[in-house]
Amino acid sequence: MGSNAYNPTTPPPSSAAPQDSSLKPQASLPPGLIDMHSHLLPGIDDGCQAIEESLDCVRRLMAVGFVGTICTPHITRHFADNNTVNVARWTQELQRRIDEAGLRYRVWTGGEIALHQGFIEWARANPVPTLAGSRCVLFDTWDDKWHKWLPAC
Repeated sequence: MGSNAYNPTTPPPSSAAPQDSSLKPQASLPPGLIDMHSHLLPGIDDGCQAIEESLDCVRRLMAVGFVGTICTPHITRHFADNNTVNVARWTQELQRRIDEAGLRYRVWTGGEIALHQGFIEWARANPVPTLAGSRCVLFDTWDDKWHKWLPAC
């Protein structure tokens, strides 16, 4: 890891301003990879549909060297319940189930934000989910063309 890389065994830098309690450091993690885009949270979008599937995915990720995942469910008007409050709650519940299963793995909150023509207004009215409490966000256009309104986003 380079000197500027995020180290999951230490708390986020103070400038990251954690948004929820799932970001508080727990048992330190071994060195490894962090999955920055996943749909591990069960039953809330087109990803894992049940907790057993989520835990199986975690085991598979661990088998190839991952030590943590940023949970990035779809954030769009098509998934109205996927907001920062619910995603934090669901992520904490998934972490609890991972811990109960005896897996040494961490999950953090995030979101995959669908850009759309009314995104700026939406972002002014709603908390924007960041990746693991950082200042970084994950966007997707869910489209195969570059719309005229995209640069405004």
